[in-house]
Amino acid sequence: MKTINIGLIGYGTVGKGVYNIIYNNLNLYKKMGFKINIPYVCVNNLNKQRDFNKFTEWTQPIVTNNYNIITNNNNIDIVVEVMGGIETPLEIFNKTMKNNKYFVTANKNLIASNLEKIIDESIIRKKKIGIEACVAGGIPIIKTLQNNYLLDDINSITGIINGTTNYILTHMTKNNKKYLEILEEAQKKGFAELDPTSDIKGYDARAKLSILSYLAYGNIINENNIYTLGIDNISNEDLNYAKMLKCSIKHLAISKINKENELNNYVMPTLICNENILSSIDYEDNIINIDSKYNNNYKLIGKGAGMYPTGISVVNDILDIVTNSDKNIIIKKYRPKYEYNFKSCFMIRINITKNDIYNINDIIHTIENEFNNRKIIVSRLPYVKNESYDTIGYITTETHIKNLELLIKTLNNYIFYKDSNIFNVIKN
Repeated sequence: MKTINIGLIGYGTVGKGVYNIIYNNLNLYKKMGFKINIPYVCVNNLNKQRDFNKFTEWTQPIVTNNYNIITNNNNIDIVVEVMGGIETPLEIFNKTMKNNKYFVTANKNLIASNLEKIIDESIIRKKKIGIEACVAGGIPIIKTLQNNYLLDDINSITGIINGTTNYILTHMTKNNKKYLEILEEAQKKGFAELDPTSDIKGYDARAKLSILSYLAYGNIINENNIYTLGIDNISNEDLNYAKMLKCSIKHLAISKINKENELNNYVMPTLICNENILSSIDYEDNIINIDSKYNNNYKLIGKGAGMYPTGISVVNDILDIVTNSDKNIIIKKYRPKYEYNFKSCFMIRINITKNDIYNINDIIHTIENEFNNRKIIVSRLPYVKNESYDTIGYITTETHIKNLELLIKTLNNYIFYKDSNIFNVIKN
């Protein structure tokens, strides 16, 4: 019976999940006609106690902090990288390819920042790579795009693809909790990193979106060219406006073909009407909606992160390699023109510093005059008085995002301006 040897690089949350899932299915592999072993595990801290002795049907792996022992080992068939980062994992990938091995990763930052290089190299080497776990944890979005949409034309991909932001926004909306309070709770429960910047600022969702966009359209889009706005500036006033409009606030990643046949990618907080299924996806769950020429709207819902949702995607990639090792990722050559300056309807919330220079009517007139100067048509939301500042909101008709960026830049020059926030709006 054939034996597949795996070198596991990284034994954190995801690495432990991979190890457990593989071990718990040893009998299944035998029925499929092969065995799987993990003879080597690479970790950062050799002094940390591990739990390998509980896996009694396996010989305990050799634990090392030198990944070269895995990538250069002729007996290793598949290298699994779940350590995170970019530079070292890229070295691991290059050595894996050079030594004629297969590569599986859950590292979205590695893939997003080196998409074309990694896929092209794997095709040249005729070594399949597994990247399912890089986007949306346990949701099989990569395989779905590869298996179901190669002959279809995708109009848009819209998703909640970061569990941390969705967890926080759900609690802010449903339980009326403060942002920092929920973030601390999420960190304790393992739903947020100790440094949550990548999640909260939208960088995590942006990296995932660049991967999905590449698979859907064939475009390599620099992440800095994707409009990205996080959730760290969302206030109670924003939530109250959303409630008044019978909407929920969700952090969406969107890749779409616009009316001019251009590709737009953006990540930002979005007001979604409560009747839309996207508004019902709560806590750490993810959803991805694919709208296409032949398949209309197709939705995938599931856990977006965690030990076992991400771990099972890694293991499924391993099984795909073992059972169909010559089938690699296929990239469409559609490649529409990319346009950063996307159009949508928006909500803009403006906080106003209390002062004796302007009265309320003067402030409203000044703000709305700035909208008019940019030919932005708006509907005014209620003016809200707070203890130390006041708030006013507006809903725009369809306009370009750069118009709002320039508007805010101009408003920032007025003495009454305190801060603001922009929200995409999905009306149905």
